[in-house]
Amino acid sequence: MIELVRSKDQSRLVVYATMHPMTDICLGLFDVIGINYYGGWYFGHTSFEEMLEVFHERCKEYGAENIPVLMTEFGGAGVHGDSGWEPRLFSEDYQADLLSKSLKLFRSDSKISGTYVWQFADTRADLHSHLPHFRDRARSFNNKGIVNEYRKPKLAYRVIKGIYTGTNDPYIWGSTLE
Repeated sequence: MIELVRSKDQSRLVVYATMHPMTDICLGLFDVIGINYYGGWYFGHTSFEEMLEVFHERCKEYGAENIPVLMTEFGGAGVHGDSGWEPRLFSEDYQADLLSKSLKLFRSDSKISGTYVWQFADTRADLHSHLPHFRDRARSFNNKGIVNEYRKPKLAYRVIKGIYTGTNDPYIWGSTLE
């Protein structure tokens, strides 16, 4: 497939996003590698630090150590208005803390070229209670947006804004998010 794409237009980059960065064997075949990984959410048992360590070693093993890497999906859900108590699953506090720590780690890793937080706004989701990630669909929504479905900012929005602008948002009172 890669050969077919390159034969059609050699001027374009061939980009690949993996959901299995610690086991993927295709890493050296592309111009850019994307990682779709939800450490702290679906993969709560594996930290981003551990994942990146294994991933970078695999890149060396497969000749991909100089290929640009993007974090193309990462994040966790936060239900708008559920905040101020503790950073637990589905709270705005947990979502903001997870995204803050993740972004700071990725921005400090010289091998990560860019990030894409999943996702901008909460959206309706197809609800199937028989699927393994059923718990991720509170309110029948994908609640991983940094704003809710009405575009009202969550705590994660303000935290991310502060990271990229270098400012402290006054709405983040007493925050331990660093």
